[in-house]
Amino acid sequence: MSYQAKFTVKLFYSYSHKDQKYRKKMEESLTLLRDQDSILNDWSDQKILPGQHITKKIKERMPETDIFTFLLSQDFIASEPCTEEWKLARKIASERHSVFLVPIILSDCSWKDMEGMSKLKALPIDGQPIKSFPHEETGWLQVYEGLKEVINHFRKTFTIKDDFRKEMEKTDSLSQNHIPLQSIFVFPAISSYPARSGKEL
Repeated sequence: MSYQAKFTVKLFYSYSHKDQKYRKKMEESLTLLRDQDSILNDWSDQKILPGQHITKKIKERMPETDIFTFLLSQDFIASEPCTEEWKLARKIASERHSVFLVPIILSDCSWKDMEGMSKLKALPIDGQPIKSFPHEETGWLQVYEGLKEVINHFRKTFTIKDDFRKEMEKTDSLSQNHIPLQSIFVFPAISSYPARSGKEL
């Protein structure tokens, strides 16, 4: 068992407001991940305060995200803000390869025709829509298990983030002497350390 890094994974909900009840249901399904040692910090536009600029706050949050989830329905596909979030998330993922883009299939829709979407492994298993389950709780459990697996991946393969590295390299002693950060700092291979107290998710 590998040592689990103690840091919070940030998850972003992209969804059509017509699918609000499904976003709420997904939040409920992730309760244990959120409550166990605060390992999950999930965020949606519902956390934007009155008087704040909606688009600006979303664009500020997205670059900080580790896991983007897209709650897919025909309403999502028809929504310009949702498709813009998909495009921006793809751009972020192309620049920061540790980012996960996770399609969550709510209902039968043409999600595989969205650019780049068909290449991604979707949840529930095999991209079966939540609405097609005789009991929707079964589908949400598969979403929970899939995202738990992604979060455990992050905690086992923790690496210093590019933005932190860049800020460190701006310090006077490093920038003036053109010394790369890796020359003076050893980044630990956390996954090689034995397990300590605590359990995996």
